Amino acid sequence: GEAEEIKSDMSRKADEECFIAVYPNAVSAINISGRLQYWNAGPRINFSNQFIDDVGFVNAILDRIGADYNIDRKSIYATGVSNGAQMAYRLACEISYRIAAIAPVAGGMVYQNCDPQFSVSIMQFHGTADPGWPYSGGPSCFVDDVFPPINTTLSNWSMFNNCSGQKSIFFQNGTVSCENQECSENSNIILCTVDN
Repeated sequence: GEAEEIKSDMSRKADEECFIAVYPNAVSAINISGRLQYWNAGPRINFSNQFIDDVGFVNAILDRIGADYNIDRKSIYATGVSNGAQMAYRLACEISYRIAAIAPVAGGMVYQNCDPQFSVSIMQFHGTADPGWPYSGGPSCFVDDVFPPINTTLSNWSMFNNCSGQKSIFFQNGTVSCENQECSENSNIILCTVDN
């Protein structure tokens, strides 16, 4: 919520570019308001409350915004960091009819029953030295889990989106490089890698 708003500086960008930015809060994992909040991004995350309907919560937020404001319903995007990135993937899986694209940062897909109705563009940001979700896969230093390589998540989405399989680097600057893969329904899968 508020911390992500401050870190991302997205409100300033929203004002400049005329879009609505929303910063919902997840439920506290230890029943202390504002502490250790986690999204129910999927069953692999053992600290998330499996009875919390976070997809329903996001749907309700979108319904309310759509009722209160004149929005482009084909231009709804989700982003998040770490567990928020995992939740962005779950939203893409479950409500692809509402989500046009996601921009996960430092997290992959943990939701195991992904079967999107429509293609969803993805712009994944990930560092090669990320200890929470190791870039090449392995045990996380934050949770008791072993995560697959980030490319496994993107390979799954390449199949979901019926992508070409041809990747091209379109951005390089210092330790950052981004590669693009064109997919069906004018979607793309982009991986931006930060080396160390």
